[in-house]
Amino acid sequence: MEDTDQKLELHQHFWRHRRNCGRCSGRNSQNSWAYQNSNCVLDNHIVRRKPTKETKQQTKPSKPLKKKPVNEAAMLAKGLVKISYTVDDDFDAVAMQATQSHIRTIWIEDYSDLEADVIDNGEANVVDLAELKAEVEEALQNAEQEGN
Repeated sequence: MEDTDQKLELHQHFWRHRRNCGRCSGRNSQNSWAYQNSNCVLDNHIVRRKPTKETKQQTKPSKPLKKKPVNEAAMLAKGLVKISYTVDDDFDAVAMQATQSHIRTIWIEDYSDLEADVIDNGEANVVDLAELKAEVEEALQNAEQEGN
């Protein structure tokens, strides 16, 4: 075919068709809704490839996990303490307070018997009060025995 204006126009029409056609553009899979519902004027003149992938069935959404009720007696026996707090991210704070839907409850270790003791080098040393009490009682008993 000679280089003529008709050849150029035909080339331009095919090029535009490829960009705008739902079947020829390659943007849509052969199983998609856009591909199935679009009409192509070239369907009678070309042979299309068979779809390589089979259509997948829609999967069900995953079920949310059911939370097991917490055995409070067992948690207390482990030495844990129940704490409830409000999650406040300053986004819709007024609505959150009205519904009280963002209150979280957690179980943490009980540190109420522990006390922080400051040492000269600036590091904090955690002291167990029960151990400290036992040491003081032992020191008192030793002092009484030495005094006798």
